[in-house]
Amino acid sequence: MSGIDFSALSERGLRPRNDDAFCAERIGKYFVFAVADGLAGHAYGDIASKTAIDALKGAVKNTGGPARDAIMEGVRNAEAEIRALSQQSPEHAGLATKLVACLIDEKMQCTVLDVGDRNCHVIAGSTIEHAGTAAKSRRPPGSTPAPYADPKPPSLADMVAHVLGEPHRMKESDFSRFVLRDEYLLLSSDGMTDVLSEDAIAGIVRKTDGNLEVACEKLVQEAMQAGSESTITVVLAHVKG
Repeated sequence: MSGIDFSALSERGLRPRNDDAFCAERIGKYFVFAVADGLAGHAYGDIASKTAIDALKGAVKNTGGPARDAIMEGVRNAEAEIRALSQQSPEHAGLATKLVACLIDEKMQCTVLDVGDRNCHVIAGSTIEHAGTAAKSRRPPGSTPAPYADPKPPSLADMVAHVLGEPHRMKESDFSRFVLRDEYLLLSSDGMTDVLSEDAIAGIVRKTDGNLEVACEKLVQEAMQAGSESTITVVLAHVKG
């Protein structure tokens, strides 16, 4: 029978404040893992990140449907709240964050949203793969993912502030789906992935031999020693069995 252990850690590093927020908990029928990375150089990134995480948690709790729908609802709600706050208060103009999120059900089916920044990885044995690559490698030969058809025309409500000023309409290719079996799932902010290679990250996780708390501490320490100037946030989960 499968089970999940998980741990998380966030360190502001050289920043005057921690602009990231994260979630690592069970909500309803899902394990919810997410990192909201406050964009460097933008004021109040901490508020934007917290808003994104709170919106995701609320959507998972209230939606109760498929994982992808819950994530999309959370992103839309977060985008609306962040946009409204920016418009209502001049001092909050420019609020922005990036979100990577994963919902895991009781069958260890993962649904991941990672809009292009490769901040969600699967570590198994001697390999480390981005979530999108892991999903493709596990797809039956000759199969293709079902296209995502949204009958509504594009609107601001369908966009996520992936990078400030570059709204991105969520589409099927932004989501990855796969089953975890005796593997690690790692979500992180740019503060780690900008300075540590994938092989270095995987090596640190493997050397801690399943001690997730120690692994998170080591990852943050190594990122700081490698010269990271950003907030460093890691969420690490291990599926057993």
